[in-house]
Amino acid sequence: MAETTLNYRIGQKIGRYEILQILGQGAMAIVYKAFDPYIDRTLAIKVLREERCIDSEYRTRFLREAKAAGNLSHPNIVTIYDIGEFESRPYIVMELLEGTPLDRLMDSGPQFSISETVIIGMQLASALNYAHLNGVVHRDIKPSNIIYSTTNHKKLQVKITDFGIAHVSDSDLTQQTQTGAVLGTPYYISPEQVLGQKVDGRSDLFCLGVTMYHLFTGQRPFDGATFHTLLYQIATEEPRSITLVCPDFPVQLSNVIDKLLEKNPEDRYATGNDLVDALKAANANISAKGPKRHKVRLFPFALKSVVVTTIVMIICSMISIALVQQKQQTLLVEHLREIGTGYSKLLAEQSAESVLRADWFAIELFIKQTSQHEHINQLTIIDHQGIIRGDTTQASIGSEYVRPSTENLITNKDDLKIFQLTRPKAGNFYGISVPIPVMNALHLNTEYNFVSPIYYHKKEIGQISMTLTPAISHNLIKNSLSVLVLLASILSIAAIIAVYWLTARITSPNKLIKKYLDEIAVENYSMRITKQRKDEIGELYQAYNIMADKLQKRAIRKKAENKEAN
Repeated sequence: MAETTLNYRIGQKIGRYEILQILGQGAMAIVYKAFDPYIDRTLAIKVLREERCIDSEYRTRFLREAKAAGNLSHPNIVTIYDIGEFESRPYIVMELLEGTPLDRLMDSGPQFSISETVIIGMQLASALNYAHLNGVVHRDIKPSNIIYSTTNHKKLQVKITDFGIAHVSDSDLTQQTQTGAVLGTPYYISPEQVLGQKVDGRSDLFCLGVTMYHLFTGQRPFDGATFHTLLYQIATEEPRSITLVCPDFPVQLSNVIDKLLEKNPEDRYATGNDLVDALKAANANISAKGPKRHKVRLFPFALKSVVVTTIVMIICSMISIALVQQKQQTLLVEHLREIGTGYSKLLAEQSAESVLRADWFAIELFIKQTSQHEHINQLTIIDHQGIIRGDTTQASIGSEYVRPSTENLITNKDDLKIFQLTRPKAGNFYGISVPIPVMNALHLNTEYNFVSPIYYHKKEIGQISMTLTPAISHNLIKNSLSVLVLLASILSIAAIIAVYWLTARITSPNKLIKKYLDEIAVENYSMRITKQRKDEIGELYQAYNIMADKLQKRAIRKKAENKEAN
């Protein structure tokens, strides 16, 4: 093209911007590559064509729409840096992109996989959602206005250009239909634009649906041989389903495109975010080659049920055993205290005469004989002066009696004092070492000290201190604990077997259903489940058979339609 038609020559300036080269031109404007010496940056300038500047209202609208678009800041929208007028011609200064318009890439054949096209669709939908929320409708979404950026080679990224500016030339379409002066074939416009109806963000989503259809299939959904035929198709005819153009195309994704291409805006996605969500959901189950098969990575359901049941049974058994042992221990302790009360009074009576005579040899012999009882851990006899005259250890005989500081008085009744003493020591249970907290919890470290006065003719002449160890209760606890553990084990095993059997019975139909669904996946709709069951699984079998019937009828109908079309 000769330089005289370019309006501005290389080396000229538009304001402070120096023209470096022409990047492209259209019916509305010419785009130049320019240099800004103020900030030492190369950028792009779009200048309104001279013949378009004759109408002052048109210039005003151009600048107003450009200003609205200039407020947009989104990673998938080309950034606008400056807006102004030079020699009565409006211009827009914008980001200079390193990349290629999608229409040029599409002209050279398929460039993107299904998953990559979905990513492109989500980026564009996100950008449109942002613009619509800010009150800007593009009105001319098409491959030539979408730049595939090559700035970041590791990440697929597209950017939309001409945001908001298309509003200025929107009325051109009506003029074209009236005069036939076609400035460009409108393959990517919406039905409401064709019919001259009110346009909103859903119109942009329709145009995005047309663009994605083209990216997926390499064909346009509307491709009339003449201008008026094309407009008629867009306004009235349903496009051919992608699944007919590409038989292996994912159905979920085809449904998304079908919804975007609805004639009635009310039937499309309401917002760009709704479209992003729909594309994410569809993309979650597909790859470039089709549906993904999610494999079981850990345990099958039956094994998971057994593990959960085992854990629950163990916890319940431990709680039950602890409650039973606690109640049993309480009863045994009460019984032990009753024994200790009577036994301490009896020993006090038997030793009274020897204490009165100060026959300490007899007292020593008495203690030696009495302490052989399996319950008695320690026996001490004190005279009326508080001096120890007899003791099982013999080391403290003759010294003043001092009560242990760790004892806890729990009963002081009828001249009898009962103290509780807990000794911090580990134990042994059937050859297994039991830690101190467990010993304390089961009261296996607890001893009881009974202090009873020694009377002779109703006069107190001394005291007897007897410490009992609940040895018998320890054995009873051990034996009962063994029985409880055995019983809990038997019940747990029975429950685990029952759960596994029941779970296996519930999950076994899954294999059968999976087998038939795999046949559906390869479009074999002839398989039917003949096994009869009178439960919820039987209802599932019936639902599958109904679905297979409908799919088979639909496949037969489509096959007939394709045969007739050919």
